[in-house]
Amino acid sequence: MPNTQIKRALLISSILLIFILLIISIKTKPKTYNLEELKNLAYKDNEKTIQTSGIIEKTNYNQNSISFYLKNSSIQLIIFSNKFIDLKENQQLSVIGKLDFYKNKTQVLVDEIEIIK
Repeated sequence: MPNTQIKRALLISSILLIFILLIISIKTKPKTYNLEELKNLAYKDNEKTIQTSGIIEKTNYNQNSISFYLKNSSIQLIIFSNKFIDLKENQQLSVIGKLDFYKNKTQVLVDEIEIIK
């Protein structure tokens, strides 16, 4: 009998822990910024995880990175990767990445990318 009670208590605890982790993961999604808001973030927000979206205007492929700009923005987005990601002008996408400042310019170091169209 005590073994059954222990198993039941462990099962309930496990389910409760999974539920708590699910709530935490939902609450910790990065804040979504439009491109103009990103320009106004200060250096104190360096390495802050953000989310933004837009339409690709220009891309530049290098050996270990891809940099691109979204329409109506001077903010450079950078993907450091050795694998090829086919980004094209006029593709709509959403990115999650870390805010960075390099040579007094705002950049986003992309961690996740989702091509919408």
